[in-house]
Amino acid sequence: MESNQVESKIIKLNSNESKIIESNRNESNQIKNYRVELNKK
Repeated sequence: MESNQVESKIIKLNSNESKIIESNRNESNQIKNYRVELNKK
């Protein structure tokens, strides 16, 4: 029983981590786009 709880916690943590990674990727893309725009000016 306990090992199942631990496993589900790990799964939740993993999914949270991948959300964070995804949002970081989006942010860094926005920053790149912003730099490109600045360079055009």
